[in-house]
Amino acid sequence: MAGWSGVVQYKLDGEEFYVEYKSDGTCEFKEGVHSSPTFTVVAPPDFWLAVLKGQEDPVSGFMMGKYRIEGNIMEAQRLAGVIKKFQGKFEL
Repeated sequence: MAGWSGVVQYKLDGEEFYVEYKSDGTCEFKEGVHSSPTFTVVAPPDFWLAVLKGQEDPVSGFMMGKYRIEGNIMEAQRLAGVIKKFQGKFEL
């Protein structure tokens, strides 16, 4: 996500962690709760794993209510593009 910086918080069935994205394209994974995330993904872990494996589409999943976004939904659209680029390319 080069050119974009922000914090994506994840809430997956009680597990909370976040990823800090830097404008140079790097990111850092951290456990816990960020004090002011750009947006938060709230999802069942099995659904989010299916998204990362390429078995579920993040946009249609959102529209169908399979997960929700809290915070800046316009910024969250950037994450969908990144996920689609890498879906199914890594063994999870």
